[in-house]
Amino acid sequence: MSGCFLRLKMRKLIGLSILGAVLLLIPAAGSSAPLQLKDATGTSFRFSSPPQRIVSLAPSITESLYQLGAGERIVGVTIFADVPAEVRKKAKVGTMLDPSLERIVSLNPDLVLITQEGNSLQTMDSLRRLGIKVFVIGESRDFSDIKEHFLLLGKIVGQEKRAGQIVKEASGIIAAVRKEVSPLPLVRVFWQVWPHPLFTVAKGTFIDQLIRMAGGINIVHEAKIRYPRYSREAVIEKNPQVIILTAGGKESTKRQKEEWRRFHLRARIYRVDPNLVDRPIPLSFAKGLAEVARRIHPEAFEQR
Repeated sequence: MSGCFLRLKMRKLIGLSILGAVLLLIPAAGSSAPLQLKDATGTSFRFSSPPQRIVSLAPSITESLYQLGAGERIVGVTIFADVPAEVRKKAKVGTMLDPSLERIVSLNPDLVLITQEGNSLQTMDSLRRLGIKVFVIGESRDFSDIKEHFLLLGKIVGQEKRAGQIVKEASGIIAAVRKEVSPLPLVRVFWQVWPHPLFTVAKGTFIDQLIRMAGGINIVHEAKIRYPRYSREAVIEKNPQVIILTAGGKESTKRQKEEWRRFHLRARIYRVDPNLVDRPIPLSFAKGLAEVARRIHPEAFEQR
């Protein structure tokens, strides 16, 4: 009896050992395979885990990372990063176009994030030659691009679900605004990016799309380049109904308005917070759209 019992017990132990070995070959629940992504330059990246020391060389990327709950992982930012307020405590590495490579290297980042449009690809090349991993976010020509890039950042920092929730919230705001303004006639809009020299936006920019979504028509839409230099005489000739200003503080805005009024334009002139409309981030785009729509079509929101 005892010999039979011993043989049965041994078989059971051997069976359990084999089962354990098999289970070790199966990925544990909740574990994930290394993430494979391509950046805007076509460079392939492999992330075995989310980066923990990030240098952000664009204010839009910095703000996006905070929204994604990854702000504590940022170790360096540009001097113009100002949203949210706590970002001002982060180490500064210079400007978008002229960051300090020495300062970046000293921060020992495991990832540097830059934009294709706002940063220099020379910065990318120099950092990569130094062995730094640099991921390039592409141009944001419309809200579709903005969503795609935000979701991409969510993947990189391991917050894809949170990114999706934020995009869904932004899309809801956009849908509500468009519903209010869609029955109304289009309003001619001039968007002033910078006063001296005068720069504006044209087709192929997310601001041009924002103007259309807000119930306006960009009087410079057909310009040959995305951010053209423009003349005040051309603006006057096209007779906009609304002028949107985005550069400068309170005193500067006052001077800009006075300068336009000297031309006896009948246009309504407003300033919109540049943090809402200058940075390609889903929630900023949606909130900026709501603000611009209220300026272009106040009649649609006067009961709100």
